[in-house]
Amino acid sequence: MAEPKFSKENAIISGQEAISLRLDRFEQTFENRMAAIGENLETLTHQTAKLSEGVVELKNLMQNGFDRMEAEGNRRDRQVDRLLDVVETLVNQRGQ
Repeated sequence: MAEPKFSKENAIISGQEAISLRLDRFEQTFENRMAAIGENLETLTHQTAKLSEGVVELKNLMQNGFDRMEAEGNRRDRQVDRLLDVVETLVNQRGQ
């Protein structure tokens, strides 16, 4: 008697091969996605570093601007004080 073309043993082997193929595809997909995640993580790390540099630069520029504004305000205060002294002196001279 001839052995049937589709035996139980052949079905088990075919099932194992199918599982093996699916596992291979899954592993390949997983590796591809992990590689993409790695690339994205590297990009995000680089962009985060650039953002951090930009924030530090912005902070420094703002601090510099505030320092200049404070210095200008102090300079104007001194000028106003001088003008008040001059006016006071003139008023006192007129009053004498």
